[in-house]
Amino acid sequence: MRELIAAHRRGRYEGPAGVRLILIDGVAAGVWERKKRGKRIELRVIAAQKLTRRQRTQLADEAERVGAFTGLEPVLRVD
Repeated sequence: MRELIAAHRRGRYEGPAGVRLILIDGVAAGVWERKKRGKRIELRVIAAQKLTRRQRTQLADEAERVGAFTGLEPVLRVD
């Protein structure tokens, strides 16, 4: 996880406080970023561990909530 934070452009200068973290059961399990592209919002998740099917489903559900909140079509990519 430390390597993911250090590799993130904001993590190099701000540490974990400047990086959007994915939490699973209260433990940092990856990072995420978003980009608005026209009428879409692209959400990219970089997981520090292999995600289960249930965790991927929960991420997809959360992406839908982000899309509803922003009024944009969500596009989720999990690396």
